[in-house]
Amino acid sequence: MATSLPTFLRVGEPRRDDPNPHPAVPRAVLEGPRIALEPLTLSHLFQDGGGDGGEDQLAPTTTPLAARLFQLSSVDYDAFAHMPFGPFPDPPAFAAYFRIYAGTNPTRQGFLIRDRASGEYIGHIGYLEPRHGDFARTIEIGAIWIAKRAHGQRVAAEATYLLLAYAFDELGFARVEWKCHHENVASRRTAESVGMVYEGTFRKHMYMKGHWRHSIWLAMVDDDWPAAAAKVVARLSEAPPLRIGAGEN
Repeated sequence: MATSLPTFLRVGEPRRDDPNPHPAVPRAVLEGPRIALEPLTLSHLFQDGGGDGGEDQLAPTTTPLAARLFQLSSVDYDAFAHMPFGPFPDPPAFAAYFRIYAGTNPTRQGFLIRDRASGEYIGHIGYLEPRHGDFARTIEIGAIWIAKRAHGQRVAAEATYLLLAYAFDELGFARVEWKCHHENVASRRTAESVGMVYEGTFRKHMYMKGHWRHSIWLAMVDDDWPAAAAKVVARLSEAPPLRIGAGEN
């Protein structure tokens, strides 16, 4: 099938002049050949918008979508086995954590992964720690999980490609980073499949879930991007439509 270049549909105004050392990433819907990435908002997670999270407020009511995302990531399988958070016991706990990726934290911006053919949400990917100032223009990609029934179909690679394209081509970052658990072979394979380069291992980087995590560090710089993008587009052009199966959003 033909593969077009990604499309970026801005949501709100860019904030490149934000004086905060961790400016919020300008939110946009990112469209690829098979998936779209939609900026995560509180309205995805909470029926009343989620409030401001103050301790004096009643716990907000989660949405059916939050319950569905919880099912896909914490019930169908443990999508967070190699991450320092999750799995979650219920939809409110899932939503309470992911609110930091929903525009409430200037160092995070999450994106829901949506199958363009069926309209179904099938995962999450996010930007972390953006720095766009005089001394650094770096950003990290992380917090990735894909619904189990979408595994093995290059969804993570396509989602990563879209965030790389947006970071380099639209936002002007010079370096994109990736960290993963030393046992997370699939995560490292995804990063390398889009052209990221191994830069080292942070030994005993985190103590999580009863054991030490050594973090594998990979990255791509803007000099690498044109050649890497061409290779990814060529591979995606050969990828068949997603086979998601029956499900509800």
